[in-house]
Amino acid sequence: MNKFLKIGIIIVLVVVGGIGVYIFFQKQTVFPGIYASPVGTYVNEFDSNQFLVLHEDKTFHLKERGIDFYGKWKIEGETLFLYAEKMISSGVELPLYKTEKAKIQGNTIIDDDGIKWIKQR
Repeated sequence: MNKFLKIGIIIVLVVVGGIGVYIFFQKQTVFPGIYASPVGTYVNEFDSNQFLVLHEDKTFHLKERGIDFYGKWKIEGETLFLYAEKMISSGVELPLYKTEKAKIQGNTIIDDDGIKWIKQR
């Protein structure tokens, strides 16, 4: 086999292997639609009555401390942005214009208070 062909094959294997290792350890969506989707239900590590649902249509429902929040979400890198548009407390619906940020790492969301929200399977 030609020396240059062998070197080319080795380079391809190293690059492909490196990408696979990166994706395995990253455990996060690197290219939309190819790897783990953030869509799903996340539960507060300390209180299972508090949860966050990220829907496929980029809307969310957050239940925290007895209050329901609704709005839209997006991810940039490892940052999850929640754009709350309304809240419902004790049956009263109120408009809301608030943005919250959290860190997303694989199947875990870490909020600004350091509380982990674990994705349910």
